[in-house]
Amino acid sequence: MIFLGMKRKPKTKEEIENDPIKKAEQTRQDRKAIQEAHWETFIKEKEEMQEMIQEIEGDDIADAMFKERRDWVAQYRSDFNKVPDGLEKFYERNNVQEPLTAEEEEKKAAEEEEKGKKGKDKGKGKGKGKGKGKGGGGGDDEPKKMNIGPSEVVGKFDEFYEEYNKEWSNRDESDNKQ
Repeated sequence: MIFLGMKRKPKTKEEIENDPIKKAEQTRQDRKAIQEAHWETFIKEKEEMQEMIQEIEGDDIADAMFKERRDWVAQYRSDFNKVPDGLEKFYERNNVQEPLTAEEEEKKAAEEEEKGKKGKDKGKGKGKGKGKGKGGGGGDDEPKKMNIGPSEVVGKFDEFYEEYNKEWSNRDESDNKQ
């Protein structure tokens, strides 16, 4: 049957020893063992590094964070002429919101429109009784604050520029005959 090709010829001792499937499996096991050893080393050294940083730089980091909070409170006092109620605003200023989906944007726009309508109605009723120049605590006495830094338009251009760089700047049209 072997000579007809209906049955495989038995493997020799040499072929059994040099089986590529067994070698591949052994190589995979060796690599997994090395990988686990490296992972354990990484975790151990990471913990040691954290302890070392805590010992060496922990006080400096804490002092820097306290200084940042004190500076924020001082800036808040200079802007609003009062001490902040808490530090929630300090921590919220660094939170980056995830981009809104189309549905969330529509809901937000609808809520803003409703708030805008309510705000206009309230504003009309208050302003009629006061005359001009009576100094009823209006905001005209305070100097207007100017926004410093790039405007929203510049931010939009930056977004368009990044999108262009991701999408189009690396395209190769040399094979395009048209």
